[in-house]
Amino acid sequence: AESLDRKSWQITAQYVVDEEGKRISVLVPVDQWEKLLDDLEDLWDTRALDDALAESEGQAPIAWEDLKAELDRERECDTA
Repeated sequence: AESLDRKSWQITAQYVVDEEGKRISVLVPVDQWEKLLDDLEDLWDTRALDDALAESEGQAPIAWEDLKAELDRERECDTA
């Protein structure tokens, strides 16, 4: 996995403004958008793992593959 170093991660965004100059939308190159979505998914996975570890304190550990499969099923349900 690539490093999430803020200094090396730049987004080249263009803002769409309304008649009053208020920003209403953002245009981001597709490759940067896809990387952003990948990084966001990694963050969700990390947060879910942290939550699962906190919930399971004192319980038998769960295999990463099982946790990942459960998270994927939850995401499928959320997007359906």
